[in-house]
Amino acid sequence: MTVKRAESNNELQKTGSGCTRAWTEEEDAALLEGLDKYGPGFDRIKAEDGALLRHRTIKALETRCYQSKNNQLKEKYRELKAAIPTWTKQEDAALFRGFKKHGHDWVKIHETESVLSKRKPKSTSA
Repeated sequence: MTVKRAESNNELQKTGSGCTRAWTEEEDAALLEGLDKYGPGFDRIKAEDGALLRHRTIKALETRCYQSKNNQLKEKYRELKAAIPTWTKQEDAALFRGFKKHGHDWVKIHETESVLSKRKPKSTSA
């Protein structure tokens, strides 16, 4: 396997095939634009604007935001994460009820507990 380093930021990223590829300025710009459009929903960013990011995993997109030397990406990610409200006691109770009833089926919990409707299904599993 050949390891490449980006000339501008000296950062590496593994792709799904196991090889490593440096992030480009175009990918950073596409990721930043996706954050502006969709917030920290990396699955949606990749699905909607994935042409430049198709070789990156969803985890790689998130990791890029908080480990990048690109301050715009870091700041935008921090801002969006800080805006996510903390869980209420009612949401905690609904999650617990749903877990007792459905186990680890987070989507089912989300669907059956109306108090969780403002949350994304994935947030119930975190």
